[in-house]
Amino acid sequence: MAGSAWGIRWGLTFSLLGIGMGLTFSYFFYRYCLHKVLFRILFKRFNMPEVRTYSSLGSIRWVLIIQLIPGLPYMAQNYILSTVNGINFWHYLSISWIVQFLWAYGFVCGGNDWIRGNLGIKAILLLCFISWGTHRLYKYLQRQKRSHVETSH
Repeated sequence: MAGSAWGIRWGLTFSLLGIGMGLTFSYFFYRYCLHKVLFRILFKRFNMPEVRTYSSLGSIRWVLIIQLIPGLPYMAQNYILSTVNGINFWHYLSISWIVQFLWAYGFVCGGNDWIRGNLGIKAILLLCFISWGTHRLYKYLQRQKRSHVETSH
């Protein structure tokens, strides 16, 4: 609805800033305030294995995989990425910001078209294209991960 309230330029600007502030806040809040409390409540019977990323490419791959899981709410994505050891903050912030902004772009354009009385076909097509593209990228990353695991054994 940001597109209908402020127009495309300001709607995108406010969305971009809001996404960045939300990602930064959620990372530090989940990592340093809520992490220990939730782990004690949820996982008191067993220890969680540590995810090893070994390199910056591993960190980038984990952020992409979690961000591109279809249907997983942003709150859950941000919590998972904030609490996994080995995820670089800058990888988390930059990739999450881009992925979430692509969705926001479609919604802002759709809200702007909707307020003008248009159906917002361009925005609907953009959101469908983003959905299809993220699904294809997710499947590709899964195949890459499987082939990497098979070659390492």
